[in-house]
Amino acid sequence: MSDRPMDSTDGELPAAAGAAGVPSICPANDDDAETEQDAFAGSAEEVAAEETRRTSELFAWADSVLGLNEADLELALEDAVKRFKRTRAVLKRIIKARRSEKAKDEARAKRGRASPDDAKDNVKYYSLDFKVSDRGVFARKLDDNGHPFWEKICTTRIDLEALTRDGRGENWGTYIIITNRDGQKKKLPVPLALIHADKVTDIAGLLASLGVGIIPTRQARQLLVQFLTLDVKGRVTAVPQIGWHCSGGTWLFVLPDDTIVPAGFDGPRPVLQTASLHVQHGLDVRGNIEQWIEQIARPMAGNSNVHLCVGTMFAGPLLKFAHEPPGFFHLWGTSKIAKSLAGAVGQSVWGRPKVPGEADAFGASWTATAVGLERYAVLRSDVGAYLDEIGEGAPKAIRPAVYGLANGSTKLRGTQDITLRPMESFRILGISTGEPTMESYLSAGGEKVPAGLKVRLVDVPAEVQPDSAFETCPRERIEELGKQFYPLTSELHGAVGRAWLQHLVDLGGQKIGAQVREHRDEWLKLPAVAAVRAKSSVQVHSILNRFALVAAALRMAIEAKLLPWSIDETDCGVAACMARCLTSRNGRLDLTGEVLGATEQIRKILAADLHGRFIHLRIGDDGKLEYANAADANKRDTLGYVKDGRILVEPTAWRGELCAGYDPVKTAQHLKTEGWLIADEAGGKLQRQEKVMRGGDVVTARFYVLEQKMLDDAAATGSKESSR
Repeated sequence: MSDRPMDSTDGELPAAAGAAGVPSICPANDDDAETEQDAFAGSAEEVAAEETRRTSELFAWADSVLGLNEADLELALEDAVKRFKRTRAVLKRIIKARRSEKAKDEARAKRGRASPDDAKDNVKYYSLDFKVSDRGVFARKLDDNGHPFWEKICTTRIDLEALTRDGRGENWGTYIIITNRDGQKKKLPVPLALIHADKVTDIAGLLASLGVGIIPTRQARQLLVQFLTLDVKGRVTAVPQIGWHCSGGTWLFVLPDDTIVPAGFDGPRPVLQTASLHVQHGLDVRGNIEQWIEQIARPMAGNSNVHLCVGTMFAGPLLKFAHEPPGFFHLWGTSKIAKSLAGAVGQSVWGRPKVPGEADAFGASWTATAVGLERYAVLRSDVGAYLDEIGEGAPKAIRPAVYGLANGSTKLRGTQDITLRPMESFRILGISTGEPTMESYLSAGGEKVPAGLKVRLVDVPAEVQPDSAFETCPRERIEELGKQFYPLTSELHGAVGRAWLQHLVDLGGQKIGAQVREHRDEWLKLPAVAAVRAKSSVQVHSILNRFALVAAALRMAIEAKLLPWSIDETDCGVAACMARCLTSRNGRLDLTGEVLGATEQIRKILAADLHGRFIHLRIGDDGKLEYANAADANKRDTLGYVKDGRILVEPTAWRGELCAGYDPVKTAQHLKTEGWLIADEAGGKLQRQEKVMRGGDVVTARFYVLEQKMLDDAAATGSKESSR
């Protein structure tokens, strides 16, 4: 018990002292009590200092008489009454309280100093000052007499396996094996940067959340963190993201809680180590492979959206060896058609699906911050991702997020000391869901949707029959289907994903690449797919290749006996999703997204502004050119003219507004090919000369001349081919 100052009022001990074990004591109002001196005789500081000194002296005296016999104690009390101006009753109560505190301190010290039995408790020494046993972690200390003893600083075992560092010899850490209160073991890298950043409480809190027996005292926490910084002989390579990593020429797969290696591998195993401790990572395993196959995968046979979601999750680890760019499929459709259920089945390949009320889920939400999505991507590299409810995210944030996820690296950021933070990389193939299409949602939010964005995140209609995303389940049974399979995916997940990784690791990089190419080419040769590919643009080829990778992953998983479906079934399922996806291109597969986007933009501007921002001209009764009405003569901020059923667009307006964000020349060439733009054939130019009114004069100028009937076609792209 620490000494505490006494209150000067009526000779009481302060309440704080009483709360710590010494009761609040009021002196008896008898003849022995003397009148206190005036509390205001000196300054506040002097009074406080004097009271502190008197309290210290009183407690020191009480400690000195604890071992006296009764007779000697009575003599000591007689002197103390005069010395401290306190009654015998008060002094005896103080002695009793101090004796109780001393007994408690000695009991605590005895428990802490109980050294484990080296033979029985599996003791391991990590230095002269620290040792670990099955009873916990102990630190060597010295008592008041300089004798060493072992004090427990953690009630569960923590072993130091190795020191970690990256391939450049930087970002050091300690790789530990913790044994939680249930006796279960878990491996965890602890970055030294986190330890030395004065994060003692944070580290202790995270370890406690894992079941480590943290002793809740500052000294114990500090000693435990000191223990985590000890030097050990072992060395392990740390990597900043999960996924494929090469060790001695062999491809391994690093997960947050494990490193999957080929059978018989005895080389060094890299581990995941990031700037923070990842207690939750969403790659949970519950149940076994057979349960997942029989209770989830087999009943879901025959549903194309399930094929797409499950296949995308299996395709994630193939991305590196397929040499395909990352990207997402966006399943969209009205609510309550069970598109999220198809996504939940896909997520169950790797972990617990993202559903309301479930923690540590595999999936995430589009409402996440940009930094949050980057951290999520680092923990999903080479595995797969799932992002739910695009309609809840901010359009302004989603657009750069899609680019960031597809480009595979975090943003370049600075630090407070004007240095650059290391950039992290990842490979992500994933599924997104939501009610609106990505394009319509971002456009409604005022965001431009370039063609590249539509390739990176591909809109796929989820509805396959009225109000249902499942071919095998009509809308009347959708609710029943959800009640059956949402609980199953929460109970059975992750095991098949780990088995898939083990299968791929055993295959090795070369065989993985060869099988991917073989199965991808076979799917692309299917008559329905080949017909589409033959008339497609380069951008559509990219979309088809992503579908082909999913089909190849399903084929390989079926051959590995991890899926109960047939190859014919999954080939047709992926092809059906492809067909629904391509309907969004208005039947034109031979055009790039830029051309389609530019044409649609021109149509929208013309439809909105044809009467307000175009000057309408006509031929008068006298055969001369004139304004159609008086208002046309006074129009300002115009884009061009309307004359003889044709739309004349000023070159500056063509480049600055109608084709803003697109190539104006390529767009004009496309419209000419489609028969919508009338060019100057004699001069070989896309613009042609036309007579118009400027003020009261008739002048000749060059314009991009469009047929007004272009507006009759809602897509403005014709209907040369069908995607079906």
